Amino acid sequence: MIGERYAVAPRVTRPGIGGRPSPGRQWAAISTRVSPWRLYQTLGDSPLVRITLAMALLAVASLLYLTQASQVSVFQYNIAYLQAQRVQLTGDNTALRAQAISLQSLARVQHIATTRLHMITPDIRSTLWVSPIYPHLPTVRRLDEDTVAAQQQSQPLYWLKDFVHFVRASL
Repeated sequence: MIGERYAVAPRVTRPGIGGRPSPGRQWAAISTRVSPWRLYQTLGDSPLVRITLAMALLAVASLLYLTQASQVSVFQYNIAYLQAQRVQLTGDNTALRAQAISLQSLARVQHIATTRLHMITPDIRSTLWVSPIYPHLPTVRRLDEDTVAAQQQSQPLYWLKDFVHFVRASL
């Protein structure tokens, strides 16, 4: 059958160059007596492992450098953007302060009042001085002195009467 035709032949190992065992024999020996120290010793002797390890360390160092360099360039871009924005905002602030000063000037206000609003400058002889008369307000008593009077004063009818008295006094 199919399984009989494709049987796996046992692996034949040949001695390596210079009297050293071949890599196949090394791996076979490692698989029979597996220990971390033996594995480290066997892999440490291999120049291919050393070169691969050196290249991996070089790649990691290169990636770390590129990561830091890209972060530095991003920070430099952000700093440049913020500095340009600061210059722009400082210019806008200066322009707005100048505009505020020009809008608040007395000559401009007087010009707008006389031309657009058709106001006139008042004459000192036609000035009328008003002396306001303030109505006398009753003193406020403490709530615990007379609770009945306080209840009467809190009624809406009393508020209306007080308002009418205030209006008469102010006329």
